[in-house]
Amino acid sequence: MIVESTWRAIRCSPSLKAFYERIMAGQKSRKKIALIATARKILTIIRAMLTTGELFNERLVSQYCYLQDYRSKSSKAKRRQLIHN
Repeated sequence: MIVESTWRAIRCSPSLKAFYERIMAGQKSRKKIALIATARKILTIIRAMLTTGELFNERLVSQYCYLQDYRSKSSKAKRRQLIHN
């Protein structure tokens, strides 16, 4: 069910569509990988929304999706700050 929701979110959210296309990198063979990565991103956003009690915010999602280095400590701090502010 999350995959079907992800397809819909990719069509409706410019930020998630850009994230999906960036993961896919123009290769049709990476379509499933990009879909699962986007589904995981949506689940992370849903968890943050449930934790903070915030409603969906496209601007915040776009900032969250465009962070360059996901593994560095500074990026983790930036993500926490974006999610909790």
